[in-house]
Amino acid sequence: MKSKQSLESYATILLYHGVTAAHSSGIENFSKKHLPVKEFNVQMEYLAQNANVIALSELVELLQGNVKVSQRTVSVTFDDSFKNIRKIALPILKQYQIPATFFVSTGFIGTSRMFWVDRVEHLINKTALDYLEIQISGDLRQFELKTSEDKITAVVAIKSLLQMMKSIERDSFISSLECITKVEDKGNDVVNYENLTWDDICELDTPPCLCCWRSHC
Repeated sequence: MKSKQSLESYATILLYHGVTAAHSSGIENFSKKHLPVKEFNVQMEYLAQNANVIALSELVELLQGNVKVSQRTVSVTFDDSFKNIRKIALPILKQYQIPATFFVSTGFIGTSRMFWVDRVEHLINKTALDYLEIQISGDLRQFELKTSEDKITAVVAIKSLLQMMKSIERDSFISSLECITKVEDKGNDVVNYENLTWDDICELDTPPCLCCWRSHC
């Protein structure tokens, strides 16, 4: 994120989704949306020793007040509502005294719901099919699923197409995908898909950390 040109300085906003200590099965978490805990620890240690880490709210105040941002200023943020940000990430943030802002999706708190991108990943990961043929936006799409590389290619392509759909169309497609892939389990046993509870939120929402509510049904 660049600050106002007149300030001749800039700040960096780091966006994380999750931090994991869990072993992934198959292609689960192939994109590293959930950063391995060792990598996260190294990054936070580096920030603590080499950066001016401030809360996002403080950064906003500086920019709105046209105050020059010092060099190596960084703000740490998390998106979504995964439980591992409380279990894994928060203790590390506290260890290095790094403030963070959590943008939590309220419609998922305390539920077993999965974000649609994770549902697609899970269905393709767990299916026993070697070949997938499905209608997407009126077009017949075909994917081989014989190898992990095939499955990753399919997930990336399907996610890209679904991003352009309205939510009701996307939900309908995923329902069809559930039937075609014949994956009966809902992914509730996958640690990285677990959502925060309201008790977790209370623990996260303690200075210098801050939760910001984002409606997501």
